[in-house]
Amino acid sequence: MSTKGKGKQRMQFPKLYCRKSHYVYLIILVLVLCLTIPTVSRIVKRDITDADGNRYVGEMEGRIKQGFGRYEMVDGTVYEGEFKNDLPHGEGNIHFDDNSYYVGQFQNGLPHGQGTYSMSNGDVYIGSIVKGELNGNGVYTYEATGSTFEGTFLDGVRHGFGTLTEANGSQYIGGFVHDLKEGLALEIDGDLDEFRGFFRNGVKHGEGVVKIVADGVLRFQSWNTGRLELDETIVPIENCRLTIDGIEWMFKGNECIDGLAHGEGRAIALDGSAYINHGVFILGKLIKGITTSFQLPILDE
Repeated sequence: MSTKGKGKQRMQFPKLYCRKSHYVYLIILVLVLCLTIPTVSRIVKRDITDADGNRYVGEMEGRIKQGFGRYEMVDGTVYEGEFKNDLPHGEGNIHFDDNSYYVGQFQNGLPHGQGTYSMSNGDVYIGSIVKGELNGNGVYTYEATGSTFEGTFLDGVRHGFGTLTEANGSQYIGGFVHDLKEGLALEIDGDLDEFRGFFRNGVKHGEGVVKIVADGVLRFQSWNTGRLELDETIVPIENCRLTIDGIEWMFKGNECIDGLAHGEGRAIALDGSAYINHGVFILGKLIKGITTSFQLPILDE
């Protein structure tokens, strides 16, 4: 339609929207749609270098690292893997400038979950990690000694139950506290002779039983801070018998009556399963005393 000679034409809406109330409804509808329709995030791949010289190549949402990417730091550390909210999160791997590296799960910027950590000295850990520390069950291989520990860790050190296997095949199976052998354990040497007994602060301390594999002989021992103080063969004392719960025991005490253990003394089960220190016996019966077992539930159940 020609507008020549006429004033400027006003755009006309269809009659349906002529009323002012309809304009109000339209504005309200637009606002509702803007508030209720979810915003579709846009993730793009970028290559950026920050003011410190650290470079990131990967997916971003706005200015936030989000998705998969590679982050190269000026100190030589490189992380490649998943990001969430600008931090390593999910599956990834990180290589440090000292040639150590970690491959596994991350959470909020730290190794967390299951992973493998290879250290600069050649040691390798495979297992559970919590907030960057060795925590939970894992296997640690020591490069320098060739030994391997499989068990539980706490705050980066052995703590709890585990098995330490040396390069020569000898083993320690038992407890650890703050990286040191502690409590009841089974120790097997290179000749397969066995020691079942107690440790404290990394050394033998307390009572134990040694089994010599070659001839099957059992020996009772007592240790004090790694120093052997008592070593005797476990054999029945014919004129001083002692039977507890159907098991024969060796009795070493101050007297015997009618061929039976009597008075105060020490008793050791002939099968090496337990001992009684400072017990009180009357005519072959235990009256008072604490029986200490050498059985490890996890091995002997």
